[in-house]
Amino acid sequence: MSKRQDLSATHKCDLLKSYDMLPKISLRDAAARLNVSHYILNRILKNHSNIERAIMDNESDSRKRKRAGKEEVVDKALKEWFLQVRKKDARINGPLLRQKAEDLTKKMGKDDFVATEGWFQRWKKRENISFIKTHEEQGEADFSAAQSWFKTHWTDLLSQYSPSDIFNADETGLYFRALPEHTYALKLDKAKGAKTSKERLTICVVMCCYVLLCVVSA
Repeated sequence: MSKRQDLSATHKCDLLKSYDMLPKISLRDAAARLNVSHYILNRILKNHSNIERAIMDNESDSRKRKRAGKEEVVDKALKEWFLQVRKKDARINGPLLRQKAEDLTKKMGKDDFVATEGWFQRWKKRENISFIKTHEEQGEADFSAAQSWFKTHWTDLLSQYSPSDIFNADETGLYFRALPEHTYALKLDKAKGAKTSKERLTICVVMCCYVLLCVVSA
């Protein structure tokens, strides 16, 4: 009585590949060439679909385990960096976080990681991070004083000029060093607004109309 042969799924898959490469011969001769019993080879051929499916499932599970382990390392490294820069009240957006994740993995010697949108969404959910608006800094302008001046001096000032000599003009500032109003932060974190830089480019717009035209139109 021949000794029972217990073959792994990988071994069975290799036998299937070797069998496909053989010339057209009897099953018994094929078993002899492959050094397995006729009974085992016959059973493997009948179950080839299940064997190939099992191999594919095992490879898929292995890739998932490797990917999960890799993501865990990236998650931890990115979270540490994220907490450090948030302590400095830095503004952080999505593209910056994804790029930083890839940079960190390269420093670890892993060049095959890609910070996809799907990975980024999972990372935010795992780490309880959301995109929030920072609190605005407290205004410094004294609006009540401005309104008081307007009520007491504006009419007297206008009376000194002819309506045809009064033009409407306004200016706006381009704050090229201003920080974004939104940032990624921990959901329980109340992001405070940093003081806005006052460096700006001033743009003056003069409307080509004057008070007399406005009065006539009215």
